[in-house]
Amino acid sequence: MDLAEGTIEWIKRTVAIGANDDEVRLLLVLAKKYGLDPLLKEIWCIKPTSTSTDGKGDNVAPAVIMTSRDGYLKIAQADVQFDGMQSFVVREGDQFEVDAQAGTVLHKFGVKRGRIMGAWACCYHKKRRPAIAFVDFDEYNSASPVWRRYPSAMIQKVAEVFVLKRQFGISGLVTQEEVSGDVAVNLNHESDSVSLGSSSFTGPSLSVTVAEVQDDRATRLEAMRQLKAFADKKGIKRSELRAMVDLESKGEKVPSLVVIERIKQQLEML
Repeated sequence: MDLAEGTIEWIKRTVAIGANDDEVRLLLVLAKKYGLDPLLKEIWCIKPTSTSTDGKGDNVAPAVIMTSRDGYLKIAQADVQFDGMQSFVVREGDQFEVDAQAGTVLHKFGVKRGRIMGAWACCYHKKRRPAIAFVDFDEYNSASPVWRRYPSAMIQKVAEVFVLKRQFGISGLVTQEEVSGDVAVNLNHESDSVSLGSSSFTGPSLSVTVAEVQDDRATRLEAMRQLKAFADKKGIKRSELRAMVDLESKGEKVPSLVVIERIKQQLEML
């Protein structure tokens, strides 16, 4: 990605407000790795605010590099082996079964459909088994204005994020749909239709407008699992990896995504 003079400062003023130079560099590394353009707001940085004992926010927490479901989809579509994706919302009264061993989903709408139970998604790859996930509505519903107004679209996006991440091994990024806690989201009421190979999805376009989110623990655990697997391939002993993690995270039990990505970059240079 060619960056004109002053672009980094522009990024810090727009899509990485509050981030330091190292965090902006990490944003650009991930943008280049996944082919996402910060100038088009396909990838951005959110700086959680830490509150000191006197009640003043001091922005010392590490930045979180974020994208959206559409960012994950762009990454998938750049792979010629991507073979489409399916997803639907499951409601009370539906017939719904997942055969995890066979990798198949049976979903038939009921005559009378009740409240939302969750959503499922299946992401297909021409050379790998499909990635399937079901996400529970109650676990992700933050009761924010967006979730109250568009509950079906939001839970469906969460399911899609899960399978895209698993199928294409996306790490170092977290999406706005995955983030837990209260996140203010600005809805663009013009729908956007995205090609999904043999399928399509039409829904509201979302963009985060505030710089305060909490790192998702499940996402960090998955990123840590991938880091361990990467270290094993590089021949790094678990004790050595643990020492690196402790040094970078200052003893935090589950390190942040920024720390995990930083350690991975160090391992890549070995």
